[in-house]
Amino acid sequence: MRGSQWSGYFLYMRYLLRERKRERGKERGDTKHGA
Repeated sequence: MRGSQWSGYFLYMRYLLRERKRERGKERGDTKHGA
């Protein structure tokens, strides 16, 4: 079904965004702790 395929793609994009945000937050946290 096209609908389910689209929803799965949407969830995948949201997952990528969350991972990118977490990586950025981790970097910021490390620098903060270092300082």
